Amino acid sequence: MVLGSKFFRMVRVHQAAPSAGRDFENGPLPPPLPRIVILSRDGEVAASLEGNIPSKALFKTMKTLVSVEYGKDLDEFVSKMRKILDRMDNLASKRLEIQCRRALAREKGWVRVLEKLKEEERILDGKEAALHARAMALLSWTRTPLPSRAKEKKEERVSKKL
Repeated sequence: MVLGSKFFRMVRVHQAAPSAGRDFENGPLPPPLPRIVILSRDGEVAASLEGNIPSKALFKTMKTLVSVEYGKDLDEFVSKMRKILDRMDNLASKRLEIQCRRALAREKGWVRVLEKLKEEERILDGKEAALHARAMALLSWTRTPLPSRAKEKKEERVSKKL
């Protein structure tokens, strides 16, 4: 859900306080229902969800809007980004292991091991740079929406998919 939200911007809207002149017989107001309103790039309401919102419904709505607005598959984006993040985590654990081994090698005075660890660290740097470039290329999906089309065509596509 979090990875898919990269295509959207969150804006918190505060509920206006009730006017002082209104009389509420049953005590304080109940808390407002959770509400999610998703706007298109044109600033129009593309989808609205209210009440107890299941994450599956929210993700389905997000998928539909991403395919309409960006022409991309949200599932593909999420799976590719998860793979990249998992690989980054693996590289970070390898880097931590190298740092521990380096501390031991310095303590024991093992010069050859220190040289080998420097080479391993250079290889890790290259892999991290390549992963970072792939992540940035994937995130560029979130910044390249489809060209604007006629309002009627967009509304037809959104209503068909929702």
